[in-house]
Amino acid sequence: MSAADLQEPRINKLYHAITRFAVTSMGFGLLLLLTRLIEWTWLGSQNNFNDINIKVLLLGVYTDIIWVLFVSGIALIPFFLLSLLSSRLASILYQIILTLSLILHIGLVYYFSLSYLPLGADVYAYTFKDLWDTVAASGQLNLWVIIGAIITFGLIYLLLSQSRRLNLSLRYSTYWSCIALVVAVGVEVLSPSTSVAKSELAYYSMKNKSLYFYEKSLEHFNIPSEIYYDFYLENEVGKGYFVRKNFINNNFPFLHSAKYPDVLSPYLDTLDSPPNIVFVMIEGLGKAYSGPDAYLGSFTPFMDSLIQHSLYWKNCLSTTGRTFGMLPGVMASLPFGQNGFMETGDNMPHHHSILSILRSNGYQTSYVGGFDLTFDNALQFLERQKIDRIEGITQFDGKYKPLPAKGNGFSWGYGDFEVYDLGLNSMLKDDQPGVHIFQTQTSHDPFLIPDVAKYEQLYKAQLAKNGKTVETPAFYERYKSQLMTIIYADEALRSFIKAYSKRADFEKTIFIISGDHRLPEIPLSTVIDRYHVPLMIYSPQVSQPKIFEPVVTHFELVPTLLAYLENQYALSIPKEVAWMGEVLDTASIYRNKLSHPLMRNKNELVDYLHDSLFYANGRLFKLYPNLYIEETNDPKALNRLKQLLDDFKSKNTFATNNNRILR
Repeated sequence: MSAADLQEPRINKLYHAITRFAVTSMGFGLLLLLTRLIEWTWLGSQNNFNDINIKVLLLGVYTDIIWVLFVSGIALIPFFLLSLLSSRLASILYQIILTLSLILHIGLVYYFSLSYLPLGADVYAYTFKDLWDTVAASGQLNLWVIIGAIITFGLIYLLLSQSRRLNLSLRYSTYWSCIALVVAVGVEVLSPSTSVAKSELAYYSMKNKSLYFYEKSLEHFNIPSEIYYDFYLENEVGKGYFVRKNFINNNFPFLHSAKYPDVLSPYLDTLDSPPNIVFVMIEGLGKAYSGPDAYLGSFTPFMDSLIQHSLYWKNCLSTTGRTFGMLPGVMASLPFGQNGFMETGDNMPHHHSILSILRSNGYQTSYVGGFDLTFDNALQFLERQKIDRIEGITQFDGKYKPLPAKGNGFSWGYGDFEVYDLGLNSMLKDDQPGVHIFQTQTSHDPFLIPDVAKYEQLYKAQLAKNGKTVETPAFYERYKSQLMTIIYADEALRSFIKAYSKRADFEKTIFIISGDHRLPEIPLSTVIDRYHVPLMIYSPQVSQPKIFEPVVTHFELVPTLLAYLENQYALSIPKEVAWMGEVLDTASIYRNKLSHPLMRNKNELVDYLHDSLFYANGRLFKLYPNLYIEETNDPKALNRLKQLLDDFKSKNTFATNNNRILR
């Protein structure tokens, strides 16, 4: 037997492997495209086919093809090497890998269908307990889901096995394999144009959810630590916006001295003694459905009625797109750290906050939240402030009934009414000034509230008042549960203010009312919409109520309040501070005089606000009144804002990793 005769079986085996590999990959692609068609049809029917249009579908199909080719290219060489040993084993393992990949993809699509945001690297920033609590609260993990996953695995595997029936020649199988190898190497340069996206929902619906998760995971594990250089300290924020920040020491990149102006005194009556400060931070309270110019209509009638007695900023931005940044941003105007400031845990840098500063000035301090305070490491942050009284889920006794649970019996904790009641009943003596925090969480997935019939009637009445009974009725039916929790939160706030007004110290209390972020479960209209929340300073002390148009953020709250208290009541405020913020802008016209980073998720620090521009993960937008934005093509400005964001990341990493907030 000649050498050529010995080689022939191996060549035939290789030819067979190429064909089998290609048809199995194509079978995977067909199933992925079927998933895309189902996703597109469902999203369009639940929202708006004008946004989720045929162009969005076609670009989504394009990204799906890229993902199929990428997975094929990665698997190609291992498949061929294993085929030389056993073609059957290679086929079985490849089919198992593709089946698991498709099940994961279906899970990612399902996650997107619930949250309207694709899952990215933020999943790596949460503890297993946090993830388990989130999944348990949603009620999505149960025996039927597990059985369904097993059946789905078997069905997909069977369908992939039948892909051998596809008739594909050796030539075209070879073409497929070569293209797959090229895509595996150059997947990053194959991203489609996103200019056809009319909304944030359309933008993300075009994405292949598996490819998005892969890219974000790759960024997470491959991004090197930011290198800190002294020249980064030439900071736009210190160059004369509202506050001239005089940075003190290159080894403490945020530390500065500054004269923060008192912008509140012209609008507030002066008391004989320092006022109480009460923070009411409402879960998911977005501007899209609250207050004047709410583009979905307002579902907070009581809060709206307070505006005529308040200072109200209609263009306020939260500093993060999720709850993890609320306490550090609102209470301490702090940078983010790698995964949120509170996640620094035992290595949490020394810092000031309005709680610690007012406590040193004789204020009593308290916090109450109706959930497990270990979530997002909130408890450790609060304990660092040496608060007099901290109350979380374990402090609610049998008098209080927890929120309804899904079928698995898990509940996030207690509702807004219960949070306000516990806080008021256990509030310390009212002859001493206090700073008190109430943090709610009812308007959170799974959006279950007590007395549903009552709030359904209130919801229908508010829809009619807003004129939304005939305008896109399917939309308001689809998001009824979410918006009903906002009405519930508004009614709870009404009850709270009414109860607090009976206290002797009500007349000398200033209420700060805002949302931690907007609900992503109701589709975002723009990339900045996730941050857009109302901000209200309500008090009997308000002598000149006013609605303000300028852009502000939660970073501005601490410097503004402390400047007011220092000026009016001679409180002792540290000379050296590290506030990220400036002061609330009280101009009468729309403008943005701020330069700030904003953090989407625990692992996504990709947004930057600067003057009339907003940088969002490589895209540049121009800002307009009511925080309407339009994408713009200005490479010079794009690079400038990217540089500002990179400079901040450098300082952020250095300061938080090395305890260099304060000296």
